Amino acid sequence: MTDLRLISPCSEQWRQILTALQSTSHPWITWKDPINLRALNNNTGTIHMSNLCTEICLPQDKDNIAVCNLISVNLGAHVATTVSGADKARFVESLGAERTIDYKSQDFVEQTLAWTNGKGADVVLDTVGGPAFCQSFGAVRLYGRLATLLSTACELPQINKARLRNIVVGYEQMTMPLLLGNHDLRCAQTRILERGAKLFDEGKLKVEVSSVLPLGQAPAAHKQVEDGHTTGKVVLQVE
Repeated sequence: MTDLRLISPCSEQWRQILTALQSTSHPWITWKDPINLRALNNNTGTIHMSNLCTEICLPQDKDNIAVCNLISVNLGAHVATTVSGADKARFVESLGAERTIDYKSQDFVEQTLAWTNGKGADVVLDTVGGPAFCQSFGAVRLYGRLATLLSTACELPQINKARLRNIVVGYEQMTMPLLLGNHDLRCAQTRILERGAKLFDEGKLKVEVSSVLPLGQAPAAHKQVEDGHTTGKVVLQVE
């Protein structure tokens, strides 16, 4: 058996990581020392890790794991969401989704327009990026809003569609106050998290966990997410 090994200089690997981060927003680079230096809640312990959604950098222990969640139904919104199959449709409906759209067999723009009587959604949240983000312009109502968690370049005709509909496009970067060292904005985000924590305490929000894996199985955790075989958070457990 031939032993094949690929040797790549560290500088080249770092350049590839930065290129991937710039173009896809993944992988995130989270250094332990800067995170703990800037953390507002450093009185509660040292931050050793984050979950797969790495803007959540909070102290964790064997009994508590920090995760990020989207708040929607609690705010009185009528929610439609894309899914991949009947099982996931039933899952999100149990969480309060009013309409489910199977993106593998249905055009989500057409379905959204049909659901809103041709007007389009007031707000569209894109967590996919790529072509899905650019196509989402057609699913937003006139003077509506589109927010994305990723960086995607769109073709000119798609950009013109957004301009024609007077859509406000927002790029969400949760780590912005941390990266810019803006104390006031970090405090503002802390207040948002505190309001979310209050909703958890009142039983109005909950975390759905799909699976819990040891930290050593991080590649398997990422593959679960990439393959779309999850119906909740994938948690990495630090022993």
